[in-house]
Amino acid sequence: MPAGPVPIQPPAASADPARPALRRAAAALAPADRARFVGLLKAEGRRVRPDNRRARGLRLQAWGSLAAAGFDAAGAKDELATARAINQKSRGQVEDAVIDFAAALPADERARLGGAMRGAVVGAGGAGGAGGATAARKQLSAPSP
Repeated sequence: MPAGPVPIQPPAASADPARPALRRAAAALAPADRARFVGLLKAEGRRVRPDNRRARGLRLQAWGSLAAAGFDAAGAKDELATARAINQKSRGQVEDAVIDFAAALPADERARLGGAMRGAVVGAGGAGGAGGATAARKQLSAPSP
């Protein structure tokens, strides 16, 4: 049996689960602000794309190294830690840009965006919401009909 990396299928959906939530939150804005917000998200996405690709490459490399004869667990952990740090930095840049955008909105529009963003976080499984892995666990543990 040859040792080496196992081919990986790319995910069918977006690799960034926050992206749809941010786009959904845009619906709370007036049409002109919505267009500017979506434009901001696109620009920020392009700006962080190289770093996110690098992080993905590090993850692929780390997980692919599990099949190596001379597997280096510490090296794989370092690659994964670096990938997490890169993703956290990218996320921070996008969130900072969203906050800067919101700061320029009138108070009522900013409040609507804030409510939509909070709803997006809860809907995605944050702050105790039932999204993400929590919803999957509930579905798996539910009795069969």
